[in-house]
This record gives sequence, C-alpha cells and structure tokens, in this order.
Amino acid sequence: MKWLKELILTKKTVFSTDEIRQIFADLSENTFKVTLYRAKLNGDLLNPYKGIWTLPVYDERELACKLKGNSYISLESVLFEAGAIFQAYFNTKTCVAKFSADLTINNVNYRYTKVKQDLLLNDLYVRQYENYRIATPERALCDYVYLFSRAGIDAPEVFSSPNSTAKFKKLFPLYPKSTQEKIKKMIDMSDFKVFTY
Repeated sequence: MKWLKELILTKKTVFSTDEIRQIFADLSENTFKVTLYRAKLNGDLLNPYKGIWTLPVYDERELACKLKGNSYISLESVLFEAGAIFQAYFNTKTCVAKFSADLTINNVNYRYTKVKQDLLLNDLYVRQYENYRIATPERALCDYVYLFSRAGIDAPEVFSSPNSTAKFKKLFPLYPKSTQEKIKKMIDMSDFKVFTY
C-alpha cells in the first residue's frame, strides 16, 4: 500500500493515468498496469472514466475539471452557491469546456457546455484552486447569459455591490454586446457604461 500513500501525499484525489505513471516512473510498464488493475479490483482506486483514476473518496469538483481539460466550473453550479438562482443543482456539476458533453458518474451529472477557445482560456475571474478551477459568480453570470440568452436569475441583488460592478467592468469586453445589455437589465445597471465587443 506504499503506492497509495504516495498518491494521498500529492493532495489530489483525481489522477490521469499519465499522472500516476509519472509518480511511479520507476515501475516497469507491465508492473504499473498490474498495480493499477489490482488497485481497481481491491477498490483502492476507482476508474470512473477512461484514463481517469480516483481515490475511493474524491472531490467531485476536481473530477469535473479533470474529465475535460481546461474546463472550469461555472454556470448554474456557481450561481446556485452564490444564491443568485434558487433551483438546486446538487447532483449536477455545470462547467464550460472546449466541447459540450454530459457524463454521469456515481449518480452525479457532469455537464459541459462549449465556449469559444479564447474565452475558455482567459482566466479573468476564474479562481484556480489546487486541483480545480471555478468561476466567480460574476464570471458565471456572464458565461450563463452568453450561452443561454433567455436565462434569468432569481436574486439579482447578489450582484449589487461595488465589487461586483468592478468585476463586470473588466469582464464585459470578453462578451458580446447583447450579453452585456442583458446582464445590465438583469441587475439594474442602467448607469453602467457598455463596452464594445
């Protein structure tokens, strides 16, 4: 079980096969494959998706970002946590990614919605934690309205602070004018200058 301890020491709960291979670079290819196979058989490691391995107890946010490279948690998951929408998304992790996809793993739905590459790779107000990325509420709202033009929120007052206004001021140039206008109306930013796309 020495290898399991080494994985735990990384402070990660989700790994790609390549990441595990790098940790155990001294093992021969055959020994490595046998070790993974036995770990899966014994329940020491789970293999919920091709090329992805997890500890028996893992962080669903970490898995969400590992399943699709460069993705980050956004949209309804973030807006619900912020109190901006009231419909619960307990069993769904909503993310933006390079490609759209819906995956269900251990009764949790991981929903990815495609955004253009330059927006996906722009980290403005996307928080980078040790093992996952998540949008701030302001970034999540911009993503949400950009992707779903008929979207609405239940509690616009969540965004009524000067801090939120300052974030929107920086975020708006990344999004089309129609997205900017919709958000302005949604959260009553009538005196807010619109930036061109």
